[in-house]
Amino acid sequence: MLDICNGFLKISDELTIFPGFSFGQFKHTRFYKNQDGVKIIYLDEQQIIDNKKYIVSLFFRNGKIYMVSLICCDKEFSEKR
Repeated sequence: MLDICNGFLKISDELTIFPGFSFGQFKHTRFYKNQDGVKIIYLDEQQIIDNKKYIVSLFFRNGKIYMVSLICCDKEFSEKR
């Protein structure tokens, strides 16, 4: 669920991103796997948000959420030769 008025993004029942979300808070979720808080963090598996599959990545700056990337994976495309 994405609430663009308040800046809340519910990725799963255990992970909701919001303004001011910290790397310390992220460390208390099942998605934390000893990642470094100064590099882009890709969540291990695709996440279902509003019935669509996404690859989710997070970037923290000064310990706070700075960027969330969502890449939709609902459709597969093949190259034609």
